[in-house]
Amino acid sequence: MTKFDPDDLKKLFDVPPETRLAIFRAEALTSMTACRGYADLIKMNLEGKSLPNLPEGQGPTKWIDQLILILDRLEQLFDALHAPYPDPDVFTMLDEIQAIARTGLNFTSGQYDRERYERLLQLSVHHYSKFIKPLDDTMKLRFAEEAGYITPKVGADAAIFNEKGEILLMERADGSGWCLPCGWVEANERPIDAAIREVREETGLEVEVTQFVGVFTRKASAKNGPHTMVAVVHLCKIVGGELQLSHEGSDLRYWPLDEVEHWHPNHDKYAHAAHKMWQSETLLPAISD
Repeated sequence: MTKFDPDDLKKLFDVPPETRLAIFRAEALTSMTACRGYADLIKMNLEGKSLPNLPEGQGPTKWIDQLILILDRLEQLFDALHAPYPDPDVFTMLDEIQAIARTGLNFTSGQYDRERYERLLQLSVHHYSKFIKPLDDTMKLRFAEEAGYITPKVGADAAIFNEKGEILLMERADGSGWCLPCGWVEANERPIDAAIREVREETGLEVEVTQFVGVFTRKASAKNGPHTMVAVVHLCKIVGGELQLSHEGSDLRYWPLDEVEHWHPNHDKYAHAAHKMWQSETLLPAISD
């Protein structure tokens, strides 16, 4: 797969718009499939896994070069046609590629391979910028600051119900919807402690965790943001404090589950799963150590 010749790009504008978009869609989907294939091979190599028998001239360096070439081609198509990506999972692909680039930069010492991983990171950030507003340099700095083997972000959530089975939710100040008290697990912190801390910070309440609800994955997407995250959800009971809104929210109150119109991404799943646990007579202890 090669870059488009400028004349080839010009030819795209000699066809009707619907044909032009159909060509773009086919090219983009093919390119993204190839990206995922090369990304899987590069990731296997970084993890030290055994690789399939390779034809002569194939290997990690070649795969990185091909991945860079494909992303360049996608960028050309996108910029020329000003068309949206046809695959809703493009964020998942970009999340995998930027994670590979950052992991490679951490474990690779060779100058040329480092330059290739830098280029991969640069391209993934640039593609992100097609969807979200932060400047390229700002986002690249955020990614580069995270060293080591790149894993999803981990969050802790707390489900709190009143006697009527209504759940305590906060309307986020950023306008992204109603959510359970939640936040990132900090360094050297257990998820169960993070859930208790977040409840205190966001609602003014003191709680105890009574039950483990589940572990939920929210993959990267245009709606969810550029990172895959894993949420550890806990069922909690109030043991003290007074309900008080923090600066992170614009409202704080109990809701019947079926009356919430605008959920923060995935939090409807957390809430319904927690409600089933709240109704259950069989409790699953929340063990966090």
